[in-house]
Amino acid sequence: TPGLKRKTRYSEHPLIESSVG
Repeated sequence: TPGLKRKTRYSEHPLIESSVG
């Protein structure tokens, strides 16, 4: 789910942002 990824990149850390894309 796109929404979940968005939430993760903001909830977790900036590093996730690179992993998710």
